[in-house]
Amino acid sequence: MQLFATRQRWYTGAFDELILMCADGTAGPYLFANIDRRNAYAPYDGGADLFFSASDAVVEARQKFSDWLSTIESGL
Repeated sequence: MQLFATRQRWYTGAFDELILMCADGTAGPYLFANIDRRNAYAPYDGGADLFFSASDAVVEARQKFSDWLSTIESGL
């Protein structure tokens, strides 16, 4: 495994092509981290993992992305 890190400004659509490649299994693994908010997003073929430093952010994300969650009670 190789690791590489760079600081980038996130804006809507900036990484759509890369995220789609991860979803298709043609790229990855990737981890996008917001150092200031201490959150991370890791897309992969079949889904994505979201990591939060605060439990209230988890609740907010579950509400905001409820249509994307699995039908299993855990949402995983």
